[in-house]
Amino acid sequence: MTILMFPGQGSQVKGMGKSLFGKFPEVTARASDILGYDIRELCLEDPEKKLGLTQYTQPALFIVNALAWYELRDEGDKAFQPCFALGHSLGEYNALLAAEVFDFEDGLRLVQERGRLMGEADGGGMAAVMAVSPEKILAVLAENRIGDVDLANFNTPDQTVIAGPKEAIATASKALKAEKARVVTLRVSAPFHSRYMADASAAFAGFLEGFRFAPPVFPVIANATARPYGPQETADLLARQISSPVKWAESIRYLMAVDAEPEFKEVNARILTKMVTQIKEKCDPLPAEEIAPAASTTTVKKGAGTEPEPAQYNRMVGNPGFCRRYGLSHPYVAGSMYRGIASKEMVAAMARAGMIAYLGVGELPMDRIASDIRWLAGELGQDLPWGANLLYNARSPQLEEDTVDLYVKYGVR
Repeated sequence: MTILMFPGQGSQVKGMGKSLFGKFPEVTARASDILGYDIRELCLEDPEKKLGLTQYTQPALFIVNALAWYELRDEGDKAFQPCFALGHSLGEYNALLAAEVFDFEDGLRLVQERGRLMGEADGGGMAAVMAVSPEKILAVLAENRIGDVDLANFNTPDQTVIAGPKEAIATASKALKAEKARVVTLRVSAPFHSRYMADASAAFAGFLEGFRFAPPVFPVIANATARPYGPQETADLLARQISSPVKWAESIRYLMAVDAEPEFKEVNARILTKMVTQIKEKCDPLPAEEIAPAASTTTVKKGAGTEPEPAQYNRMVGNPGFCRRYGLSHPYVAGSMYRGIASKEMVAAMARAGMIAYLGVGELPMDRIASDIRWLAGELGQDLPWGANLLYNARSPQLEEDTVDLYVKYGVR
């Protein structure tokens, strides 16, 4: 199982993209037009020393990550198809781009606004805490009554980033060092991925309302939940990500549980690969009950029988490629029973549950078919998959043609 990973802010270096801009001149030109400045000059020369500023760093990294993905996709093994993708903070946008949730232009506009909002935030700081567990950090904060510091990045079992007001970060750092922790203050302008980014998160949520998102062609793991994006969750999760901790270690443990030997492939860096190695060495996969729906249980008196073996979680039943292609959570298809037995309500319910169903239009009048299709389009939009059946009619070929015309008119493909 191949899993794509994309790095985030902190992986930027002057000269990044040098081997990529010439390979993708049209994409590079479009990026510069959208941003209003020469992205190649920023990355390769950085004459005004802006590459380290959040509002410039994030678009630059998104672009270089995207070009590296295009190179891998176009010049590598033509059969290459990831099973999952994830990214660290900003890198999550590249994971969504690879999964075709949005196109390059929309992704860049989203990242540009995200970078602007996060770049405008100030009044706080962040620090990386190493050699102690997150639980130990929380205990030290509680013992010293430091209530205004958040845990912002759960990177590895013994590397956690804290965020908060600068004075509180300094106090917390001193207390943690007394407990043998190693603490490194990060060069950032604000306490990202913490409660202090709530205003930026709310503003970004409003900006997201102007975009429409497609279902991912393969699952993308969200930083905020450490689980795959669900139907119609894209806007909510992207807004939440700004003020929520990055659950990186848990995300990797989730993927370790899905497949016993996952192959992690980092695009454009090696930072995340080192984290994954540490997580795999020190952590177990998530328990099965945390990644799969709980099975029904029956109460049995003690000693009434042999102790059963616990159920083992392996892989998703069905064809993962089918789910990726149609943006499904579960490989189930239903519907198309005629006279509306497979009703619009059933089709909508299946779509919202991550499955696909087909409207049963056989022997329905054309005005009813049109009405049901309009209703489904309004209820489900373009984010959720659904369909309608098309019956061969030897006695009335015109009816078949009229149905096709109706489907074309309303975008049923």
